[in-house]
Amino acid sequence: MEGGFRLGQLVESLAGRDRGKRYLVLKRLGDRQWAVANGRDRKVESPKAKNSKHLLPLDRVAQDIEDRLGRGEAVTNQEIHQVLESYGV
Repeated sequence: MEGGFRLGQLVESLAGRDRGKRYLVLKRLGDRQWAVANGRDRKVESPKAKNSKHLLPLDRVAQDIEDRLGRGEAVTNQEIHQVLESYGV
């Protein structure tokens, strides 16, 4: 995916009140905007819009989440939360 991010990729917020929080990328919103969620305070139903320059891409991608989002299938908050817990977040 363009811009250094992939669907289902683990990212860390670099700016804003959520600095230091980690999320999974759900979708691209625009040229530099990405929708991210963590399944707890930022849910799939209301993901956080973040500018790509305010996100640090990490080397982990939830392959199952990436595949499902790529096919247009829904993911749940619980699934996202479980993936983040498995990454130690």
